[in-house]
Amino acid sequence: MKYSEEFKIGQSSEKDTTIKDYYGWAIWIEPNSNELSEIAHVEYLLHPTFKNRLRTVEDEQTGFRLESKGWGEFMIEIIIYKKNEEQLKLSHWLTLEDNYTTIEDTNENSDLEGKKVYISYSKIDSKMATVLEDLLDDLGMEVTSGSHYQAGVPIEEYIENAISDADLVINVNSERPTAWHQSELSFAQEKSKEVISINNILDTEKVKSSMSSKSLLDDDYMSKLKTLGNNLKNLKN
Repeated sequence: MKYSEEFKIGQSSEKDTTIKDYYGWAIWIEPNSNELSEIAHVEYLLHPTFKNRLRTVEDEQTGFRLESKGWGEFMIEIIIYKKNEEQLKLSHWLTLEDNYTTIEDTNENSDLEGKKVYISYSKIDSKMATVLEDLLDDLGMEVTSGSHYQAGVPIEEYIENAISDADLVINVNSERPTAWHQSELSFAQEKSKEVISINNILDTEKVKSSMSSKSLLDDDYMSKLKTLGNNLKNLKN
């Protein structure tokens, strides 16, 4: 997520009582070091599943508030157009919970930015690894894996260098671990790297877009991801 010292981003959500698993939500801009009167208009880029996904709001009195509803969480890209013709590009992860409100002016995960993570997984779990990489990218972490390999050096050397350079190795537990997967974990242990293991928590048969949604995941998704997040916070120390 990208925030700014100039303006804060407000977001709220609540359950829609008329449609199952739907939430009404709103996002808006609040003053911080700068006043809202400096803004000409704000553009919000929503998920591709939305019709007219680029929304422009010009009403300063509402804090350039945008309201909508839906069932999935996703990243909202924001461009603030200032009257002096400057543009401010921000982003915010839409959170859908009942009676939820937040005001963001800084990235709460900024201490994780620049941390290096190596994801070790078997081919059967590649979808899980891709989604996990996107989540870690959103935290500002530098993520690599065997899938990033490009010809030029022996693949064994590439993997060993990537793991040696990592602050953390995330292991996606697999029902069918490959020899490469097992060798990566063995090397990480040899280098005394911290290894966080996580099960494949995706129902890969349902993954059809980049949208994050509880309907794409098994029932334990949130608790498992929370555990992973708590372990990642150890990197701040």
